[in-house]
Amino acid sequence: HCSGAKLNTVVSVGTNYSLTKLWENPSPTAAWSTASISISNMSTYNHFYIVLKHSNDTDYYASMFIPKGNLPFSVACTGIYSSQLRNAFRTFTQTSTGFSVEATGHLTRTGDNTAHNSTEYAIPYAIYGVKV
Repeated sequence: HCSGAKLNTVVSVGTNYSLTKLWENPSPTAAWSTASISISNMSTYNHFYIVLKHSNDTDYYASMFIPKGNLPFSVACTGIYSSQLRNAFRTFTQTSTGFSVEATGHLTRTGDNTAHNSTEYAIPYAIYGVKV
């Protein structure tokens, strides 16, 4: 679900976990069509925490913890806008040097059977590395 929560650069979570900001979108209000996000030292993290912005013109965010591995996964942000349930999502795949990111985001909404595809939906906002 979407929220306004964002994290600082490094956060300790209890005594056994830490989050380190590895990447932040320099233009979160712009459309996103970049095919990859480069991150150094991918192998030093156990998991990743992805923050996604619903669209380039909203302040609604979603986040997801991802274990290390190269399987494709979708990060989604769901919210109610103009009395409609809307779900914005985009697919990521981990690589040895960062993440491959689907160039187009997707939006579905109640009462509309059409999937809307645009670079303005599901904007990558930040990526954190998680050490256990």
